[in-house]
Amino acid sequence: NELGYTGPLTIEREIPQEPERQKAEIHHAVSLLNEIKAKLA
Repeated sequence: NELGYTGPLTIEREIPQEPERQKAEIHHAVSLLNEIKAKLA
């Protein structure tokens, strides 16, 4: 790819007392990364 990085990406969000919020924020992060990836392709 353009940046030359082909390794894994890690999304961390540690709020175990709010599992639904954690899940929503990780979903948002994945969506954002997919949008960025699509723009770079």
